[in-house]
Amino acid sequence: MSVTSLVTEPDRVDEPRAAQDYSDVLGRVASERRPVILRRNGKDLAAVIPIDYLPALAELLAWEHVEKRAAQIDWERAVQTLRPPQAWFDDHDNPFEPEEQPSP
Repeated sequence: MSVTSLVTEPDRVDEPRAAQDYSDVLGRVASERRPVILRRNGKDLAAVIPIDYLPALAELLAWEHVEKRAAQIDWERAVQTLRPPQAWFDDHDNPFEPEEQPSP
């Protein structure tokens, strides 16, 4: 099984005009497992990618969204204002220590 590198530049084709032309582009993408960029009037318009690439693309877009949102957070303020209450750390009810039995 060979793996096509995603680093290589995808092929570009002019926007298909007929259904058969679209079918040819889809067949090419599926068989060669390489993306094809569709062009209209000499400008890149859309990309047709192998279906196997879709989960990776979705994950990449999700990470970009997370990084964009994280960049908007004032982390110093968040650390100061979002600390858990000290009571969470007080050792009054430690589930790993046995309960003290009252003296008879």
